[in-house]
Amino acid sequence: MCNFARIYVFVLLLIAVVSTKVVCAAEQTVTANVAFDLPLTLSYFASAAVGTVRAGVADVYTVIPNSGTYAQNDQNNILYGAAGSFIDMFVSGSATQTIAFSVGNYSGNNGVTPSAATCSYDDAPAVSCNSLSAQSPPSLGKSLFIGYTLTVDGSQSAGDSVDTTFDVTVAYE
Repeated sequence: MCNFARIYVFVLLLIAVVSTKVVCAAEQTVTANVAFDLPLTLSYFASAAVGTVRAGVADVYTVIPNSGTYAQNDQNNILYGAAGSFIDMFVSGSATQTIAFSVGNYSGNNGVTPSAATCSYDDAPAVSCNSLSAQSPPSLGKSLFIGYTLTVDGSQSAGDSVDTTFDVTVAYE
């Protein structure tokens, strides 16, 4: 039995020595440096303007980038300012990351409702803004022209002026 006690004490001492070495392990802090790409920037050059339209007449007006304003029912409902004004913006940012566009939060006013925004990015033909994903990186800057549709219910009086809004979002993918 005495040998068993000696072996038991030896094993305990061996465990103590091994565990002491584990406790004495060295620790080193490592720093990881991360650099992020350029933020997206939108510059606003021209706001939307349909022009002056006939009061008290329901119609749907569509502003198409680089094409003008069109009345669905009667082009004569546009009294002046018929060229309309699409939204003119400039997008700049990363030279490597693709971007996507989306439009929402349409807000009408006084019987005039905006809808169906179209985007022409980097001089491409205008398409639904919400269908533009995986677009080329903006780098030092590319044009963004935005068209839209305004539905007028005909309740407006001569001299009325109406502001409507919608949100345009450009995000890295």
